[in-house]
This record gives sequence, C-alpha cells and structure tokens, in this order.
Amino acid sequence: MQHRIKPILVVLLFLAQITLDRYRHVLLVTPDLLYLILVYVAVSAGPVRTIVTATFLGWIADFFSVGMVGLFGFSRVLSAFLINRVSRFLDLTRMHFVFFLISISLCISNLVAGLFLHWIYAFPLEPGLIFYQPLLTALLGVLILNIPMVKRELNVH
Repeated sequence: MQHRIKPILVVLLFLAQITLDRYRHVLLVTPDLLYLILVYVAVSAGPVRTIVTATFLGWIADFFSVGMVGLFGFSRVLSAFLINRVSRFLDLTRMHFVFFLISISLCISNLVAGLFLHWIYAFPLEPGLIFYQPLLTALLGVLILNIPMVKRELNVH
C-alpha cells in the first residue's frame, strides 16, 4: 500500500488544484496544493531531485496563474532549496513546525514572484498571495498530514 498512496495523493492534489484554478475568479483565496507536493519532495529527497521537482511544479504554476514561464519556476526553486536545507534542523513530528515551514517558505516564494511581477509588469503586490494563501496552504497541509494513513505512508518524520 505504501507505493500506492503517494501517486494517488499527487494525482488528487493535482486535480484539486486544476479545479480550484478554474474558480479562482470566484474564490477570494485558493490554496497552492502543488506546493504541498513540493514540500514533501524537499523534505524527503536530496537537493537535485528537489530542484528538478520545484522547477517542474513552478512551470505548472506559471501555466495556471500568470502565463509567464519561469517566474514561479524560479521562486519555487528558491523556496524548495530553503525547505531542503532548513527541514533537517526541525522536528517535523511537531505540526506547528510543519505549519510554519510551509507558510513561511510559500510566503517567500510568492513574495519573490510578486516582486518580479511588480517590477516587470507593474502588477500590484497582492496580500492574498503573500499572506492568506500561505496560511491556507499550510493549514491544509497540516490537516492532510494528520490523516493517520497519510502520515504513516508518507513517513517524513
């Protein structure tokens, strides 16, 4: 069963993200479910696999959000590298560390992407992307990780 839950969870998160992106104009804040996949890879894998996964998931985020290829690809690599290095020093059995790791790193990633959008296209910095989305994504990540079957099978502790 251990080899089945990971692909199923990745596909479910990916499909949920696509569904949420279709209703982005109606919803005030949408979580970044692909970022949860990135956090798992950054915590459980080495730096090369983390950077490759971050680039790929960043390009997917670029496709769904801005349409400018490379913006989230770059910012996700920065935050994934940060997670990969910092997570070694944290006790990830404590959910508040997981919450802060997800929320702060996504905030940094969205801030970098937002600053580039502001400098290139003069888009305003959105507080929803910098504050609310990281908090909502971290909350969902902690809730998903608290499901006993998922916690046992992911084995990130």
